Amino acid sequence: MTEGCAPVRLPFTPKPLRTELLSSWWLRVAAANFVSARELLCGFHSRHPDVPLPSSLDSCLDPVFLRAIAHFCRVPIGALQSLDLVQRLPHSQHALLLRFGSASPSCHRHCDLRVGYAFCPTCIAEHPIVHVPWDWCLACLVCCSVHGTSLQPGCHSCGEPDPISFVVPPTHACWSCGADLTSGPRTLDGLRRTRVAVVERAYREALLGVAPDPRLLGQVSDRQFRCFVDDMLQLLTRDPRQQQILQKIWKQHTTLPPGSLLLATIAGLILNATPSSDPRLRSIRYRKSLKLWADLL
Repeated sequence: MTEGCAPVRLPFTPKPLRTELLSSWWLRVAAANFVSARELLCGFHSRHPDVPLPSSLDSCLDPVFLRAIAHFCRVPIGALQSLDLVQRLPHSQHALLLRFGSASPSCHRHCDLRVGYAFCPTCIAEHPIVHVPWDWCLACLVCCSVHGTSLQPGCHSCGEPDPISFVVPPTHACWSCGADLTSGPRTLDGLRRTRVAVVERAYREALLGVAPDPRLLGQVSDRQFRCFVDDMLQLLTRDPRQQQILQKIWKQHTTLPPGSLLLATIAGLILNATPSSDPRLRSIRYRKSLKLWADLL
């Protein structure tokens, strides 16, 4: 899409979905108009040269840019404002987001302007409109809130980190290699899934400004809880040897995805610190917590 052929307003514009990332909607708009995300942004800029292009398509979006995009795409500006991660999660305070790594500014899918994601294979199979929900981009959420399956970081066949195709009619194939993205979702075992689910539920609520249930960690604020989970995730990913340590801690679960190992460990630390009126249980949890910290540090 160039200055000579970019329309004043796009002829085909799918409606933004309430739960998706703005970059996900932008890729769907590009697919509907048979251009790449990069070509679409270039076409927009040719029609609105005075509007500064964003440094991110998912957060901290300039109102001037949003108004111009809303006009260009013929959608209500309010529908786009609600997709901005800063607007959606005002209490997140820089929560850890996934990234695509060394994304090039020349990438035709504009990975340099988008947050990364890990996807649920079952959601890909069931959604009538394939898209990326906002909670797939958070590093501390590793399981699907609907199906309980582990979120998959990239194509299982070729390793493409951004494998979802946004074409219509929808396809379940990786755009890079054609592999079926709905095959082989891995799930956590019962105990580990329960632990992770408890922490993920509390973390989701903390992102929305809701403090954890006092039965989990006493009088801990939403910010304190979220910061602990985020800080622990950074601590556990800083040393490349950490994955080997985590696999030794959970010896029978070495096939789990790295994200699940990380959150299972953080969940163990949190649940071992859960208040209890039973002194014997407190003593057991204390010993377990000390051993876990010793193994990690």
